[in-house]
Amino acid sequence: MLKNKSSKKFKTTLLKSILVCGIFISPFAFAKNPLVTQAKELQTGSEKVGIDHQKAIVLLQKAVDEGDAEAMYLLSQYYAENRKFAYLPENPAMEHDLLTKSAKLGHLDAIDEIISSSEIRDEAGQITSYPTILREFKPILQKEIKNTNIQAMPVMATIMELQPPSN
Repeated sequence: MLKNKSSKKFKTTLLKSILVCGIFISPFAFAKNPLVTQAKELQTGSEKVGIDHQKAIVLLQKAVDEGDAEAMYLLSQYYAENRKFAYLPENPAMEHDLLTKSAKLGHLDAIDEIISSSEIRDEAGQITSYPTILREFKPILQKEIKNTNIQAMPVMATIMELQPPSN
């Protein structure tokens, strides 16, 4: 009987631990900056907080002022031509500036987006510095891969695939 009680207590404690870990391992838990975490929650809404893009923009701008790469990337999406959120006027120059800054700080989604848009413009004959763009992000990605960031590997593979062979 005593073994059965301790076994149930252990299972209950284990289940509670798993539940607590599950709560903390959410998409919002990975943001390094609490402003970005709050902004993401305002963008998607939750049981506690409704969707409020205006407040999210304010929080993202504050995080951008602090130099947060993820905030730069998220804020750039509000200025994009094909944006999901039409709460700010379209501004391709601001979008490009924020994406570039974010990418140079190592934000992988920003790097991937710049590479994709550069590839499209290169195929349309609109860009001449495409190889330069690829070379610029290669060391950043190599550093991320060295730090065992597996999310950098597909982006690096794209660069390696697109980069013209050197003679």
